Amino acid sequence: MDNLIIRTRYPLSKKIIYGGGMILVAVVMIVLSITLHIKFLAGSMIPLLGTGVLFFTPLMGSYNTQIYAANGFLKIRWPDRAKINVLESEIERITLSTNYIFIFRKVRKNIKLTLYDKDQKAQVFKFFTEYAKEKNIPLVNQDEQKH
Repeated sequence: MDNLIIRTRYPLSKKIIYGGGMILVAVVMIVLSITLHIKFLAGSMIPLLGTGVLFFTPLMGSYNTQIYAANGFLKIRWPDRAKINVLESEIERITLSTNYIFIFRKVRKNIKLTLYDKDQKAQVFKFFTEYAKEKNIPLVNQDEQKH
């Protein structure tokens, strides 16, 4: 079974906070360098300003969630969080929805994977359908239940 890479987006609130914060610091440094006549501040604010502006472009907005079907567990790596290993024995069921994949676990907190790219939906559904069939895990497709 092939590994799966889900295209995800960087949360807009983080982009605004990081980008806006860096631009604000760069502006403060510009004001300080002009009012206090400190020359080295002018050179150090250019990378900050550039990085702050870069956060508002699509270049800083796309990451990948990686899912590996290892021997006995699923390994999930998010772009901005720690990786987790989900044992096959602790998976109660997998639910496929229009925008989400839910992995319900028996004891621990459930896992929710967001599908941002609708073009990738068939690939993601195929991966989880094959995985559930191979490991004898109940699979629920909410899209089919609605009809």
